[in-house]
Amino acid sequence: MYIKAYGRSDIGRERSNNEDNLKILCPPHPPVGLFVVADGVGGNKHGEVASRLFVEGVEQRIRAAADSFARYRIESDREMRDDLLHMLEQIVDQTGLAIYRATQDNPDLEGMATTGVVIVMVEQGVFIAHAGDSRAYLLRGDQTYQLTEDHTLANRFLKDGLINQEDLTHFPFTNVLTRSFGGSPHVDIDTLFVQTEPGDRFVLCSDGLHNYVEGEELLPFSKGCGDGRELVEVLIKEANERGGEDNITVAVVEVTDQQEAAANPDRVDLETRLRFLQKLFLFQTFTEQELLRVMRIIYTERHARGAVIIQEGAPGNELYVVVDGSVDVTLEGEYLTTIGAGGHFGELALLDNHPRSASILARTDVTLLTIVRDDFNRLVREEHALAVKLLWCFLQNVAGRMRELSVEVKDLNKELSNFKTRFRG
Repeated sequence: MYIKAYGRSDIGRERSNNEDNLKILCPPHPPVGLFVVADGVGGNKHGEVASRLFVEGVEQRIRAAADSFARYRIESDREMRDDLLHMLEQIVDQTGLAIYRATQDNPDLEGMATTGVVIVMVEQGVFIAHAGDSRAYLLRGDQTYQLTEDHTLANRFLKDGLINQEDLTHFPFTNVLTRSFGGSPHVDIDTLFVQTEPGDRFVLCSDGLHNYVEGEELLPFSKGCGDGRELVEVLIKEANERGGEDNITVAVVEVTDQQEAAANPDRVDLETRLRFLQKLFLFQTFTEQELLRVMRIIYTERHARGAVIIQEGAPGNELYVVVDGSVDVTLEGEYLTTIGAGGHFGELALLDNHPRSASILARTDVTLLTIVRDDFNRLVREEHALAVKLLWCFLQNVAGRMRELSVEVKDLNKELSNFKTRFRG
């Protein structure tokens, strides 16, 4: 994989100082690239110091951990991916703690804080960590994905249904942050992993850009630019022309070649993963940003025709979603049904390790997305807002099944009653 990156921070048209900071470490051929955007909070409370400490602290710690990230090669290596996501979360958290301690040691710095979005790029993908309202986007093909979710009071109110999109124009606390680095010793940090593809462009930016340029505008601008350098300059110019009331920082990271990804038949692209997850009962109420966070526990399996995927009576710990092909369900050797693309099986294994109630065999060559119980439980423990949604969706699914079972029992009782009447007659 070869990558190119360019970034710039602009003071804007209204501010007298620049509280944004930017870091780009871009070897032409990884093992590890690092890209950071931070937007200092506090104005006269030294926000520029907080953002500088953030990018410098992350760089120092990533350099120390670079060998660990460089070893990540295999997309299906679940344990290594989990370890690296946890390592990145710790690195960013330790950096935030250092900023907080700086405010405690120096009264002049009290009140300073910063947002931060971090991308660590390795051979097969990117690891992302984020808190605040600086953003990361992915431009892939004809799609734009906002990879991060704003941690602002306005977004919280939107998610809770207290306001709608039209209310944002007059909402008085649009830019009030619910998470930032330095305001407290520790902060909840969102992390995710995204596989990269040839032609990807990642855009990192502070709110000085996305307050003026909407996410859906990025793709047309990108298509009109020959390279990332031109796109950065065009976006900064556009934000200034539309007001430029804040500092504007933009970085563009381009994946120009990735032979391993193109040669790997087991990879399932991001759009396909999102589409199939949105159909799954567990995630039907999830936003795109929430689904992207779930992606970190999604893995791909491919089985040849005739393979036994689940053995009746064996313990199980995985939920499966069929992406391509089909599987047969059998009980005591008798055929029950076939599950095709978009179907799922094994969801009860997310709750306990009770023996599997049926066998699943690959009817054709089949590609599956899998979620392992331990990963699912960890997600529920660490992501409280997602846990509430997951529990609600699970309960709704169980309630629906109970209603269906009640109807089946009622119909069965009716048939039994009719049989008894005919038998007596």
